[in-house]
Amino acid sequence: MTRDAAFYFANLGADVSRCIVAAREGNEVRYEDSLSRAYHTLEELHKTARPEAYEEGLLMLRGLAHA
Repeated sequence: MTRDAAFYFANLGADVSRCIVAAREGNEVRYEDSLSRAYHTLEELHKTARPEAYEEGLLMLRGLAHA
């Protein structure tokens, strides 16, 4: 099954949400696991050849780092 940019972007949003919850709970292990999944999802998003979605994903992860 071929997955499109919308699928990966939605999953990236879920990964980032899990990072936020883990950070609020002070759960470093869960945060790092979710962050790792987020970067993997971003790589998959990049493969969809939708540069605008990939750029928005990068911005989302940069925002997370600054939050």
